[in-house]
Amino acid sequence: ADGSFEIIPAFGLPAINTLILLTSGVTVTIAHHALRAGHRVMLNTFLFLTVALGFLFVYLQGVEYHHAYTELGLKLSTGIYGSTFFMLTGFHGFHVTLGAIMLLVIWFRTMRGHMTPERHFAFEATAWYWHFVDVAWLGLFIFVYWVGWFCEPGACWPRLGEHESSALRKSLQRFAAIRRSERGTHLSPAKRLDF
Repeated sequence: ADGSFEIIPAFGLPAINTLILLTSGVTVTIAHHALRAGHRVMLNTFLFLTVALGFLFVYLQGVEYHHAYTELGLKLSTGIYGSTFFMLTGFHGFHVTLGAIMLLVIWFRTMRGHMTPERHFAFEATAWYWHFVDVAWLGLFIFVYWVGWFCEPGACWPRLGEHESSALRKSLQRFAAIRRSERGTHLSPAKRLDF
């Protein structure tokens, strides 16, 4: 374990996942139009497709994580790229999971006839959330995958080596010592700022 890793290529599974999410944005829009037009079968079909695409995205992201960890050596501890990749895509994946669950609940409700062409705010709010998740993914796809793919490891995503980690630690310790010394003498207790 020398800490080396490979960048995840943008035009493999991430591109497929992007297509899946964009398609799910289309299917939820079709379902919304079907609801407003009173076409229950089309509504339930396209809403189910949206839910299925959402959960497929999450599953494929899990496959991608496994591949990144086992085959590419990418971990949270492999520098800025590793931590950025897992934190951003993981946070997004959590929101996709939450959105897919919300859509599943809405699907069950539409199956029971709870939504009407005139009264369906829960559906609309969930669809807005789903579109936001789609748009957020486009930003992540560009930032995490394209930028990472076009850069050499260490160029766009620098890794802190032993020397840099030690220097950063010493700088933070000096800053903390300065803050402690500033607190003690020249500020009255009412004017001290605690961070």
